[in-house]
Amino acid sequence: MILCLSSLMLFLIARMMEHSPEKEINHWMGYRSRQSMASQKNWDIAQIYSMKIMKNLFYRSFLISIILIGIDIFLINRSENQFLISITVQTAVLMYLLYLVFKKTEDRLKEKRDS
Repeated sequence: MILCLSSLMLFLIARMMEHSPEKEINHWMGYRSRQSMASQKNWDIAQIYSMKIMKNLFYRSFLISIILIGIDIFLINRSENQFLISITVQTAVLMYLLYLVFKKTEDRLKEKRDS
């Protein structure tokens, strides 16, 4: 359930920000890292690329998590321990997906810097 709601929310945020990315470097909105904030060029690349990656990853994870909701409903009736394990796994998957967005975006910025 956690993965489903989080994926949906992050997908919608990515979709909204993909169409109107942050134009200027700031500390409040958009994809922010030391490398993305190093220059305006990096900032522009990071905003577009990270939202594209987020949109794709979290759309897929949302679709997969719909199946997991059915499993969660079954596990709630079966055992609280199994439900707790399900929530833990979903949280770990969510953290991994966020890591992937960060890693892929930083790799892209490094590629652009080296070329």
